Amino acid sequence: MKTRKSILTGLVVALAMGLTLGVASAQQVGITIDYLIVGGGAAGGGNNGGGGGAGGVIYATNVLSTSTSGSVTVGAGGNGNNYGAGGNGADSVLALGSTTLTALGGGGGGGGNTTGRNGGSGGGGAFGAAKPAGGSGLQPGSASGGFGNAGGQGGYTGNLGGGGGGAGAAGQSGQYSTGAGGSGKTYAITGTSVGYAGGGGGASSKSYVTPGSATDGGGAGRYAAPGSAGTANTGGGGGGGGAWANGGAGGSGIVVIRYDPSKGFSIESDGDEYSTYTDAVSGITYALHQFKTPGTSTFTVIAPPSGTMISIDD
Repeated sequence: MKTRKSILTGLVVALAMGLTLGVASAQQVGITIDYLIVGGGAAGGGNNGGGGGAGGVIYATNVLSTSTSGSVTVGAGGNGNNYGAGGNGADSVLALGSTTLTALGGGGGGGGNTTGRNGGSGGGGAFGAAKPAGGSGLQPGSASGGFGNAGGQGGYTGNLGGGGGGAGAAGQSGQYSTGAGGSGKTYAITGTSVGYAGGGGGASSKSYVTPGSATDGGGAGRYAAPGSAGTANTGGGGGGGGAWANGGAGGSGIVVIRYDPSKGFSIESDGDEYSTYTDAVSGITYALHQFKTPGTSTFTVIAPPSGTMISIDD
C-alpha cells in the first residue's frame, strides 16, 4: 500500500509517553494519541501439540505525549515444527523518548508430550500421559502491563492438546474441556471492530475427538494434519498439529497509532500504512497509522503553533 507522509509546517515537537507535550520554546501544546500494540503470536506445538499462545496486548486512549521521534517494532509470529514445542512470537514495541512499551510475543504450544511455553499469553500443553501444563501469561505482570493469559493443560484421556492463552481468556484444558484457544480482545481503533490476540486451539489425537477451536485471529488445532496458522497482524496463536505434523505458525503482531489531526500535529513515517476515517459517533476524522510489517520503523511528530498542513503522497 502507498505510504502517505503528513507534514505540518511549523515547529517540530517531541512526543514521549505520559508527559505534557513540550515544544522547543517554552510554549506547551497538548498532543493526544491512542495506541494499540500486539505482540507476535506463537506457533502451535507439533505431534499432537497444544495451541500457541497469543501475543500480549497493550491498549490506551487519550495519552498526552512529548518527543521529536520514536520507533515501532512489529513482532513476527513463531514458526512451528513437526515434533517439539512451537516457536515463541517476537515482541512488538512502541518507543517514545524515554518510555518503551513492549507487548510480549506469545509462548509456543507444547509438542510431543511437553509443557507449553511462557509468553505474552502462554502456550497450551501437548497431549500426553503426563497431562503437560500450559505456559504462563506474562504480559499483565510485565513492566508495560496489558493483557495476556495462561495456556490450557494438555490432556490424555481427553485426547487433546491444551488451548493457547488469549488476551481475553485462558486456553481451555485438553483433559477436562474442549482444548479451545482463549478468546482475544476486540478494538475499533481502525474504525472497524477487529478481534486480536486469540489463542490457538489444541490438536486432537483421535479421529472421533473434535480439535480445539480458536477465535480472534487464533488458528484451530487439527487431527493428523498441520495446525492452522494464526492470522497475520492479529497476534493470534497457531493451532496444534496432529500426530507427526507441524504446529501452525503464529500470526504477526501490529502497532496502531491514532490521533485527531485537527489538533495541529501530524506523524511522519515511511514504515506504515496511512489512512483517515470519520468516527460515526463522535464525528471526528482520525488520522491512522498502522505498522504491519515485522521489523523496526521510525517516525517523527510535527506540530506547528500555526501554519498549513501539507500532505505528500509517495
